[in-house]
Amino acid sequence: MYLKSFELRNFRKFYFSENSSETQNIVTFACSKDYINEKETGDINIAAKTTLIVGQNNTGKTTIIKALEKLTKDSPIFNAYDFNLKYLSKILDTYKIDNFSDEEKEIILPKIEFIFKIGLTDNDNDLITNIADFIDISNAENNEFTIKAVWEVKETTQFIEKIKTFLSSNSKNISSFLKILNSENFQLNYYRENKEKVTGFKISNLINLVSIKANKVDNDRCLSTALKKVVNFRYKTNEDKWSLKRETAEKELNRAENIINESIKETYTKDISSSVQKIVSKEHDINIITDLTLDNLMGTLIKCEYLENDQHIPEAQYGLGYTNLIMIISEIVSYIDQYHREDINSAIHLISIEEPETYMHPQMQELFIKNISEAIKEILSQNIKHLNSQLIITTHSSHILNSKIHNGNTFDDINYIANINSNSKIINLSDKNVIQPKEEPSENSNELNFIKKHIKYKISEIFFADAVIFVEGITEYTLLKHYIDQDDFLSKKYISLILVNGSHAKVYKHLIQKLGIPVVIITDLDVKREKEDIQISECNIKERTTTNNTLSDFYKTNNLEEIIKLSRQEQPSNIMLSSQTEKINNFFATSFEEAIILTNNNNDIVVQTITELFPNLSNDWIKEGKIKLEKSFEIQNKIATNNKKSDFANILLYKILVSSDKTKYPEVPKYITNAFLFLNNKLSGK
Repeated sequence: MYLKSFELRNFRKFYFSENSSETQNIVTFACSKDYINEKETGDINIAAKTTLIVGQNNTGKTTIIKALEKLTKDSPIFNAYDFNLKYLSKILDTYKIDNFSDEEKEIILPKIEFIFKIGLTDNDNDLITNIADFIDISNAENNEFTIKAVWEVKETTQFIEKIKTFLSSNSKNISSFLKILNSENFQLNYYRENKEKVTGFKISNLINLVSIKANKVDNDRCLSTALKKVVNFRYKTNEDKWSLKRETAEKELNRAENIINESIKETYTKDISSSVQKIVSKEHDINIITDLTLDNLMGTLIKCEYLENDQHIPEAQYGLGYTNLIMIISEIVSYIDQYHREDINSAIHLISIEEPETYMHPQMQELFIKNISEAIKEILSQNIKHLNSQLIITTHSSHILNSKIHNGNTFDDINYIANINSNSKIINLSDKNVIQPKEEPSENSNELNFIKKHIKYKISEIFFADAVIFVEGITEYTLLKHYIDQDDFLSKKYISLILVNGSHAKVYKHLIQKLGIPVVIITDLDVKREKEDIQISECNIKERTTTNNTLSDFYKTNNLEEIIKLSRQEQPSNIMLSSQTEKINNFFATSFEEAIILTNNNNDIVVQTITELFPNLSNDWIKEGKIKLEKSFEIQNKIATNNKKSDFANILLYKILVSSDKTKYPEVPKYITNAFLFLNNKLSGK
């Protein structure tokens, strides 16, 4: 058996409404049903089998694990603050004292729901004794069943009386309402998919959760404590391995114990003993001895140290990152040691690791999943055991996300959590939904492979950002960082700036639509030109087309007149496409560099930058301290054909940074200002 999915309804930040499919919050899990094949091949690819839960801080990653931890206890208990507050407010709005006197009025009682989808493996060894009540014979061919766990009112009549009293009081608010929602009035019940109640069942009999907190390096002996637990368990459960050495070890311990005892008596307690005999009698004496047994030694005297190039290093002097990694491994070792082969088919085994990146540098984070995979292989080979578990990792690390995608070669089983209007939303990613499906399968494969490869270059940041700006050139990438820092509002947000090197942002359109965060794609107008073309103005833009694939894909046309018209319509989504569709000083700029020049043709910093880049041409382009507007395309063309874009950006940025007068900074082109305004409005909820 394996866990296919887990849905949360009105638990903490996870709001649910029967009237909206948009409020469904379902975590999908990587399954381990192929463990038999892995046993035969010895291939354990943890990356492919790992369920990843990612998202910004305070979105609800830990909440999912907390819910599983609560439910898998023998006696699950929830409290008033486990209810979603938006859900409670909506219920409270429906409560009117008159409704309770009308028997035909349906009273909504608060409840928290959790829905488990369980998959059955293809073999016939699953022990389904304790889940038989949930299996629908008519639906058995699907090899899955549903368990609904509901935290609900225990005694309806008594609870309604409390609500009536509450409504009659003068304090009808959420705080007072929460006091009624204590655990004494609620209980956890289980239901089949057809809503039939099942008694005598506990989810803890079906799901075994091992939760590893990766930030437990809190003292100088934490690793010794963790490893001592492993050694002590193995010692107590494998005493037969000591059969040949135990007698020798105990003789040596007895000899050492006698020496120590004699030393203590002679050095420390002889005078005490003499004093006692003088007061009482010579027949009475005291004796202080050590209890140096093999059991005590294994249980209490073990400590950890590191070996580096044959040098013994105390635990307290070793790096936190390595200590954290070994702590995680020791917890997994402890779990595997206590794992019984007969439990494989009778229970679901989950290993949860929360924020393993704690204390780890980026390179170690990148290798984490691979390291864990290799470590588990080694542990299993030493234990002659097979691990039939599902691994869940919650993380803020783009490096671990990269590792999951690259080592597992898949987007499957990545659960992205977004914060939408103060409530959390789980978005399930997979290879199928990160791209727009194409009619030609090879196109799907090419786009997916491009994203998988390109995502390593900062793209994974989008899963942790407040908003994203895609840019296609190095000039935008260099300069916009500075202008974002100058924006009082955006500078306080995590804005991820992604360089896609060309008009490739369209490949990400489907993915960023799914994530739902505000996204701006800044891309060039890219007018298709003839050799004799110099400037593009309103009079010669008619009948022109664009060579920009992102523009033509977004607007479903490559005609520039149509694109310009469509760009002025408000886009009802989380994505804004921003291009040079407005005239600047009567000309249409077709690149960011040209837009900067046209917007700032009389700005000293821009003029000095052009002069420094092309000293031999500046006299032809600049007159009386101003750049000639009709030369803007020629200048930007020289910048592009001479590979001067990076120099243009760096010189311009340097001159901006060393300038003490902010009023002399070059202005941002209008289409960039519009992009910033879009992000401001989206992020501030306007």
